[in-house]
Amino acid sequence: MAMDGEAEGGKKGGEVGGRREEREVREARRRAARSAFVKELAEDVEGRPREMRVEGASTMMVEGKEMEREVERLRERAAAEERMFSRVPLNRGEKQRLKALKRSQNMLAGMLDDFDDDIAGIMAAGEEGGAQAGDAVAGAAAGGGSSAQVAGLLDSLLRPRKLSEAIHEAGKMPSLRAQAKVISGDADIPLKPDLGERRRAYEAGVVAKQVRKRGSEDLGFDQGDDEDGGGEGGEEDEFYAEARRMQEARKSAKAAKYSSSGLIPEAEPSVDEDGRRQITTQIERNRGLMAHRNKAVKNPRKKYKLKHANAVVRRKGQVRDVKRETAPYGGESTGIRSSISRSVRIG
Repeated sequence: MAMDGEAEGGKKGGEVGGRREEREVREARRRAARSAFVKELAEDVEGRPREMRVEGASTMMVEGKEMEREVERLRERAAAEERMFSRVPLNRGEKQRLKALKRSQNMLAGMLDDFDDDIAGIMAAGEEGGAQAGDAVAGAAAGGGSSAQVAGLLDSLLRPRKLSEAIHEAGKMPSLRAQAKVISGDADIPLKPDLGERRRAYEAGVVAKQVRKRGSEDLGFDQGDDEDGGGEGGEEDEFYAEARRMQEARKSAKAAKYSSSGLIPEAEPSVDEDGRRQITTQIERNRGLMAHRNKAVKNPRKKYKLKHANAVVRRKGQVRDVKRETAPYGGESTGIRSSISRSVRIG
């Protein structure tokens, strides 16, 4: 019995070990299937063309597929509108998808523009750097430099550079606007000056125009004053001179009218018998900077009396006064009007 138990235990242990090995093999195959290196080996064996991996390519592929689906949906909508001869309104989901599609297109266009500008700057910096390095090598060789120096310059010129190094060197170079030669698709378009330069040019033109205008006016008045008259030109000059004198007279009269000197006459100081100035009523009261108070509300009793009178007046506008009977009814003077109903106090 013991031997049978040991045999059964060995069989079970072998089965468990076999299952563990199978599980490990399956796990290894699964990891290998997810491995990029194994995928590349499988593609090489199958003869597939190599694919370029770009950072963010998956996101761009997803956006490209979404864009294609949205374009197809819009094409179907246009066909339906053409069949029905009417516009099909967009629902909320379609509006949101269309807005996201436009935003992604704008972002992609901005990324391409930035990439174009960066490449143009790197190309320009590379060309200038290469020209400077070539001049340095030629100068070292012509100036009798040592072979080690010439070899070092050649190595620095011919060694491969990383993209980060090229971008760093391009950042040290002047901007594209400051460069004489622009390497871009818009090279034939003239560069527009900065806003500050245009503003300074405009202000300089305005000042020059004002100076010319003022000089011409001064010159015309001087000629009118110097000439004695005679003929048609003299009569015109006298007319302008008379108009100028009338304008000056009007200005002087207006200034005299609104000047502060003539508004308040100076009062003669009052002097008593001893020759001393008398005090004024304001000095005698000695109120200082105390605020003005209405005389009617200084007394609290009078204040509340006026307040009650105002309340009674306001109440008469809300509720009609009750008419008390002072004599027997004598009838209406203009006849009985049945359309009017008024309350009469009884008793």
